[in-house]
Amino acid sequence: MHVIVLGAGVIGLTTAWYLRADGHQVTVIERNDDVANETSFANGGQLSYSYVAPLAGPGVLSKLPNWLWRQDSPVRFHPRIDPQQWNWLLRFVRACTHRQSEGSTRRLLRYRFSAAI
Repeated sequence: MHVIVLGAGVIGLTTAWYLRADGHQVTVIERNDDVANETSFANGGQLSYSYVAPLAGPGVLSKLPNWLWRQDSPVRFHPRIDPQQWNWLLRFVRACTHRQSEGSTRRLLRYRFSAAI
């Protein structure tokens, strides 16, 4: 079977590798000039089965000014004249409450347990 995989990031290339190992003909289509240049680039995601917490938590806003100057910061922000960027920032700030953080933690725990099963 010939399979087309869209995206040459971590998931796309891993999927392609396993499909090829299973005997399929695989074509990977990537819209960028190189692999892993979007979601997989400098990926801030993590799988930690002993620790689950959203980045947007109640204590984050007070840490942001210091984080933005550090090379090893968990947050990178390069201000642009981009309504989507500022919309995301506003949603992030609104998510930094105890109530939102608890709801996000519950959702992350559901993902964690459903992925582990």
